[in-house]
Amino acid sequence: MPKLDGKVAVITGATSGMALATAKLFVAEGAHVFITGRRKDKVDEAVAAVGHNVTGVQADSGNLDDLARLAETVREHHGRVDVLFASAGIGSVSDPLGSITPESFDTLVAVNFRGTVFTVQYLLPLMSDGASIILNGTTSATKGIPGAGVYSASKAAVRSLAHLGCGAEGSRHSGKRHQSRLDRHRALQYRHPRIPEADHLSHPPRTAGDQRRDRGRRAVPRLSGRQLHHRRKPGRRRRVQSHLTPSR
Repeated sequence: MPKLDGKVAVITGATSGMALATAKLFVAEGAHVFITGRRKDKVDEAVAAVGHNVTGVQADSGNLDDLARLAETVREHHGRVDVLFASAGIGSVSDPLGSITPESFDTLVAVNFRGTVFTVQYLLPLMSDGASIILNGTTSATKGIPGAGVYSASKAAVRSLAHLGCGAEGSRHSGKRHQSRLDRHRALQYRHPRIPEADHLSHPPRTAGDQRRDRGRRAVPRLSGRQLHHRRKPGRRRRVQSHLTPSR
């Protein structure tokens, strides 16, 4: 049985790229997919590319009336949403700090951040138990792109929204359960300053040659640098040294 058999998915900004590829994959896995785009001709082309089990809705994610109409269309056809992929977004690298205009700022933030927030909010009443909410992000949210500070900031806002939690009770969203490798690494560092996975750096694994060389010798404990520091006392250096390089 397909993984998404009988599920209903909504994907915004799905007239090209990763979002369109996701729509095709979801349909192949048995879902019925609603896709959106700002231009009707592009929406029609995307619907034709997906082929079946797809409904195209012309909607600009920066327009709240369009988002409300999208939610009403989904309600009329299926009455629920099992997967929401908020992927609509625009980018600009031509507005470095010092040349940003109010118009370019409002347009970009209206789609990338405000549009994401209200896409989730309008569809929230339709989310089924255990539904998934996926917010499309980018590495520029943490690294930034020269000349695209507003774009990076808008994506950082989306990332923070996901991490703080934006789903209905009983739903799953990308921020809580799908942390990046960097986030997991930072969380591990915060809880355990000495990362267990790094122990092999201070104590390399024994080789076969080491094992042969140590046959017949008395087993001695391996001490860390901190333990050696506390154990060193006047007149006992020879004994401590023997722990590191046992004599034959």
